[in-house]
Amino acid sequence: MSVKIHGKEYITVDERVEMFHELYPNGMIETTLLKIENNQIMFRATATPDVEKSERFFTGHAEEVVGSSQINKTSAVENCETSAVGRCLGFLNIGLVGSIATADEVSNAIHQQDDTLLPLGKYKGDSWLDVAQKDAQYLDWIANKSEWDEKFKQKAREAMSGLEE
Repeated sequence: MSVKIHGKEYITVDERVEMFHELYPNGMIETTLLKIENNQIMFRATATPDVEKSERFFTGHAEEVVGSSQINKTSAVENCETSAVGRCLGFLNIGLVGSIATADEVSNAIHQQDDTLLPLGKYKGDSWLDVAQKDAQYLDWIANKSEWDEKFKQKAREAMSGLEE
């Protein structure tokens, strides 16, 4: 079953894996941890539909940063591996509904955007840190004088404190 995000349909990774096993009972999915360094994680996933024909395989890669999202605060390695598998199976044409990206990836990307970019105002779409560097007074206004939601006031405070460090 697909998930609708911003009007587009996406398939979750667990559904893609289930489809793979149903379609290719003699298949294999392998994952390889390519890098864990400076909070950056990279995985490659390889799907071989028929292990007896190992020359036909599909790969997918993923990169995550520890702490960059709620899930990546505790499970960045697992999240990265899952994303690589989802992309790999997408290249094999499993679970495609107009995009290689999975529902999990799109949802995570939206969440990360929501956390790192100003959602409204004159700097809408700019990162909190960029705004702090070019217009700290604006963030001070958001944090202390605006009627913005408290979570955005906190983001403004965090961005300003990042300049002081």
